[in-house]
Amino acid sequence: MAKVVSEAVVKRLPRYYRYIKQLEQKGKIKVSSLELASLMNITASQVRQDFCNFGEFGQQGYGYDIKKLKGEIVKILGLNKKYNMIILKFDLLFNIIILKNYVEVNMFSK
Repeated sequence: MAKVVSEAVVKRLPRYYRYIKQLEQKGKIKVSSLELASLMNITASQVRQDFCNFGEFGQQGYGYDIKKLKGEIVKILGLNKKYNMIILKFDLLFNIIILKNYVEVNMFSK
């Protein structure tokens, strides 16, 4: 049976990803739960509990390997997969263009 993860944890995952990516870009190799907690304005205990929902990523006294943690979060968020989708957006400008063309064709071409 799959483990149920709270909505709050799911909402924090993209933030974890963003901060871990920033730390990686700064050249950091590891990060502690305390450091992540201070970036996110939550407690270190909360960071550890959140990650514990998905397995053990860190090592007590060492922290989290940034590259490994980022890879795990990428998998959890599904960022390592490609999805086929179509995005449709109709906005006011599109409607105005269609209406203008309709009026020009139907009203002034007779």
